[in-house]
Amino acid sequence: MGQTRTFNCIELSLAPGSTEVSYVLKGSNDETTWDTIDTGTDVTLETGLKPSGVTTTVLSAEGDYRYLRIDLTDVQGNWAAIREFEVYNKTTT
Repeated sequence: MGQTRTFNCIELSLAPGSTEVSYVLKGSNDETTWDTIDTGTDVTLETGLKPSGVTTTVLSAEGDYRYLRIDLTDVQGNWAAIREFEVYNKTTT
């Protein structure tokens, strides 16, 4: 991300063909030491949030990291290909 950023929301969108996914999300500030930020098992992906059948889920993740890595550990459906990985800091009013 260029520098350490604060975030509290990550939206993961996969190409059509996946219905559930298990993952491990990790963060690092030096690309050597990785902290587990969030894990999910058999997370149901939603359709209709993005065009063309892209499936999406919002991860319950927050932190202050420069580098992020997501390991897809299990996929239900045909296959998994990450289409978008959006990281942002939502503000509540």
